[in-house]
Amino acid sequence: MNPRKPIRKKRPGIRRGELTPAQKEDVRRMAFNRAWGCCELHIDGTCQKGPLPWDGPLYSRGHLVHLRNRTMYGWGEQNVCWGCARCHLDLMHVKGVHVPKTYDELIAWNRERHASLKPVATASERKMEHELPILRS
Repeated sequence: MNPRKPIRKKRPGIRRGELTPAQKEDVRRMAFNRAWGCCELHIDGTCQKGPLPWDGPLYSRGHLVHLRNRTMYGWGEQNVCWGCARCHLDLMHVKGVHVPKTYDELIAWNRERHASLKPVATASERKMEHELPILRS
């Protein structure tokens, strides 16, 4: 008889150092609120204008984008941003377009490339809360 391979056991729960699903949703919410739901990548200027929905079909909702790999650099505020499906999936993953490695560098990069973009305001400077509801947990 042939000896059988042992059945590979699944890990119970989450891996050591990995965020729980609730913590991941909080990071996604933080990125959504910081960007006011709009794409922060602006790679080629053809991205969807205006706020992107929190949920819905893959190509119409907003995406949490890791600027560097999440295993080494984690889920911190400097490593994530909010992006549209065109910039995130088509340009970053399929075509391999490189973006800056931190959130601050990304904002500066966008300001240089797109002089017509208005500067990103801090939360205290924003007066448009009535236009876009902030998602709360």
